[in-house]
Order: sequence, then C-alpha cells, then structure tokens
Amino acid sequence: MAGGPIISAWGGFEKRVRGMFLGWGVSGLLGLIGLSLGRGPAAWLPIAAVSAMAFPLSQSASNMIWQSKVAPDIQGRFFAARRMNADTWLAKTFAGITGTGPGSGKAIQFLLAGMLFLVIDAIALSIPAVHDVETLPPDHDQAQKTPADAPATSDGGAG
Repeated sequence: MAGGPIISAWGGFEKRVRGMFLGWGVSGLLGLIGLSLGRGPAAWLPIAAVSAMAFPLSQSASNMIWQSKVAPDIQGRFFAARRMNADTWLAKTFAGITGTGPGSGKAIQFLLAGMLFLVIDAIALSIPAVHDVETLPPDHDQAQKTPADAPATSDGGAG
C-alpha cells in the first residue's frame, strides 16, 4: 500500500524506462527469488512488503510511457486489450502442479519466474529500442506536427 503514495509524492524517475526496469528487477529479485528462498513468515513478510512497493514503480512508469505514445482517443481500447493479454491461461493451468510437498510447487515457480524476470530485465534493458522507448517514437501530440509547424531556428548569421 505504500508504493502508490510514494510514487504519487515523488513523481518517479525522470527517465521512466529506468523506473520500469528497476521495479521489475526488485520484484524479480526480492519478490520471486526472495520468497522462494525464505523459510517462513518472518522472512516472507518483509520480502513481500518491499516487493509490493516496487510494483507501482514499474506499473506507473510503464503506463506513463504508453499514455505518451498512444493517442488519447484510443487509450481506453488499448489499455483494455493490454489487460486482457496479461491474464493468461498458463498461470491457472500449471499452478500447483510441480513439487511434492506443501508449498514446494510455488517455491519452484517463484524461483524460476524470478530468475526469468531478471534475465528478461537485463536483456530488454540492453536493447536500444527498448532502452530509448521514451525518445525514439514520437509522442502522440508530436507525431502530427509537420516541419512547417516546427519553430524556426537561426544562428543569426554567426559562423
């Protein structure tokens, strides 16, 4: 519950993509790997609290990037479709299948998912098109400007 108010008060990273990847990294490292290695509520509670505070960091940064890239008149449809794709059948189908003792399946699931999170985070951050997603495609309000709309610049004849 603390992550949202912290982001609201702070405003997040100036370069939103960094906040997105930092949030995912903390969630993968602490939230998934940390929970899988913890042995009992004394470890799980603080790990879950820190991981939960990282979630708004990644989600708010991601949403802000998308809102700047998608025209306002189609954002409702876009975000609805994006949310539908996030709810996959895999999570429901394979939950609890691995492991033989109580909780072991979830522990393996968290461990593997956390490691995969970190690998994906590192790979994605190394791709220039992803790293520079805030600067490469134009914002929706800038994409419709023509060169004639751009302000004229002049060096005043200095050379």
